[in-house]
Amino acid sequence: MELTKEQITARLNYDPETGIFTWKNCRKSTYNGKVAGFFNSQGYWKIQLLGKSRCANRLAWVITYDEDITGIEIDHKDRDKSNNRIGNLRKATRLQQNINKDARGTFKSRRKYGAKIRVNGKDIYLGLYKTEEEAHRVYLAKKRELHGEFCP
Repeated sequence: MELTKEQITARLNYDPETGIFTWKNCRKSTYNGKVAGFFNSQGYWKIQLLGKSRCANRLAWVITYDEDITGIEIDHKDRDKSNNRIGNLRKATRLQQNINKDARGTFKSRRKYGAKIRVNGKDIYLGLYKTEEEAHRVYLAKKRELHGEFCP
């Protein structure tokens, strides 16, 4: 089970405009007011809270919307894992998060460049083009058509 809003706000302040968490009510008073957390090896901002390392984006969501997000993904719209401003966060499925990743969608074919996109486990061929940039534009247009707001 995720932490509740009350459990989080008892120890942390959150600024939704900057996405920054600061400590409050710490046993060591020198920590109070200081930025809470650290970057992990995957680039996420994590905060050690109640004996467990927790993703700041998930804490921000719970503080703002007071929802139990057990089993729910919280996506960074701009794909910057350190940007935990509430306006940059949204609920997403694992598939939607994967769609929000940067992918080329192109390949080299002799003297031309091909474009393809994977949908429901199947590749859809989008044609051959003179330049890699043109092939990538076709790929992005199809990706936006299929996936809407989750397309980068």
